[in-house]
Amino acid sequence: MAYFCLVVSWWGWQAGFFVASGFLFTRGITLLMTMPKIDPVLLKPNKIKLQLKETLNWAILLGGLSLCLINMIRFGMISWIPLYLFEQGNMTVESIGKVGMKVCLLPLAGVIGTLLYNKIKIQKELLTIIYLIGLAISFIVFPFTSGALSLIVLLIGSFFMYGPHVFFVTTFPSRFLDKKVVAAATGFIDGMGYVGTILIGLIVPFLVTTTVLGWTSVFIFWAILSVIVAIISGILYCKNN
Repeated sequence: MAYFCLVVSWWGWQAGFFVASGFLFTRGITLLMTMPKIDPVLLKPNKIKLQLKETLNWAILLGGLSLCLINMIRFGMISWIPLYLFEQGNMTVESIGKVGMKVCLLPLAGVIGTLLYNKIKIQKELLTIIYLIGLAISFIVFPFTSGALSLIVLLIGSFFMYGPHVFFVTTFPSRFLDKKVVAAATGFIDGMGYVGTILIGLIVPFLVTTTVLGWTSVFIFWAILSVIVAIISGILYCKNN
């Protein structure tokens, strides 16, 4: 969304769609080139009944719920933060590039946070809790900031957001390799993530237009979701130790 806004502000609407198509085409090529070779033994699936039973266990269900809530935050920020900044700055359509320049930095901060997340030698559930608490704090602070400080808080929030997302969508499903449901677990959890993506598109307009706090209620909502996922991560840690 951020990159789209930036490209549109520079070269117009058509360029935005062309650039997005270019990204997708490039991603398709890289996926094809980096496709891993899988042991044929692992390709032999369980019976459907057993696979459903192994997939829909409490841990994977909690993992799906967690990604659902995380995507409500992640895609909520990507989709709605530009509008928030646009409204707060009383900007015109011609100046939307300024918003794009700010928001396009969020994934970059997320990359740094994810790299650090993978390097820190702490049980991932515990590290996820730390990251999510940091994310919740950034949401509580953000409505009270403006200018350069608001951008810094946004970058801090983005730094903490992507590590937990990567954990639930990749690392966590791999723990079910012995049950031969890694693909099924990944599909279920990722599917739940898209449920969150759809829901946040309905929830944010409702909160902004019907609550007294307006946009502040959105950031409080995201902070609450962060804490809920942190609690779920704590449950998963306790069950595994």
